[in-house]
Amino acid sequence: MNVDGLEVKKVKVIENLRIDDRLTGKEISDYIKHLSPNLDIDYQPTSNKEEFLKALSSILLETNEDEGILLFIESHGNKKGVCFSGELVEWSEIYKLLSDINEKSCMGLIVVFSCCYGVNFYKQTSILDKCPYFLMLGFSGRINENKLIECNKRIVDGLINSESTLVIEEEINLLLPMTDTKLTILDAGDVFDNAIRHYLISSMDEVELSKRAVDNYQEHLTGCLAVSAVPFSFDKFKKIMYQQLLSKNYLEESYYKLKDRFLLTDKYMHLNCRFSSMCDGVYKELNVEHEHNKILRKLT
Repeated sequence: MNVDGLEVKKVKVIENLRIDDRLTGKEISDYIKHLSPNLDIDYQPTSNKEEFLKALSSILLETNEDEGILLFIESHGNKKGVCFSGELVEWSEIYKLLSDINEKSCMGLIVVFSCCYGVNFYKQTSILDKCPYFLMLGFSGRINENKLIECNKRIVDGLINSESTLVIEEEINLLLPMTDTKLTILDAGDVFDNAIRHYLISSMDEVELSKRAVDNYQEHLTGCLAVSAVPFSFDKFKKIMYQQLLSKNYLEESYYKLKDRFLLTDKYMHLNCRFSSMCDGVYKELNVEHEHNKILRKLT
């Protein structure tokens, strides 16, 4: 199974459902076995939170470098996390384990939150940390078990046939026309690019920059007071701050530091081919230098 250049050889399904629930995890495991008998498929039913976290930990121990893993988490969920036999496992508790699995597998984790509100895991994602997935798939709201297994089978069909994630997402959402629930597929590279774009756009917003200067100046005053130093005037502080934050060299250096950390491109150099975006491209596309120079000229 090749997904956007990632060769997936292992499928892990961790399931925790109620006694009278349809065993969607077992069904999707059997479905994948039928379509791709050569894949290494591991179905793990669990009965509580402890067993679920232990199952994730075992995946981490077994993971090898450059090993694509497709992980289905089959459970009940809400906006705060996934529910196991009445116990809530908050998204933040899952983040570290998935992040470690993704790092150890060399950005090789595709995780499907096969539950209600699974897309909310995304809110844990920060480009200041390692990304916990290569691809993440989750539903925005409630979804019943019959529709869930229908959607999951379509996801599997698309991945096995190397369809684009955009096509898979669009076709899954055609299966959900009468509900407010939609499937979202997130790519780590796109998450990074969108976050960087948002930051650069905000850096061209003079109102936001001014608010940031006021906040930072209060910290400057507090720091000077603590060591009995003479603080800068606000205007001088603001000019120094703007000159640093709006410097192209500073932005490029920050861009590649964040990219290396979030997308693991410093640890695994070949990932630069998969995530080929460059700072200069988005910098020019958004006309950042021109807008920053306009702001800096107003300070002189």
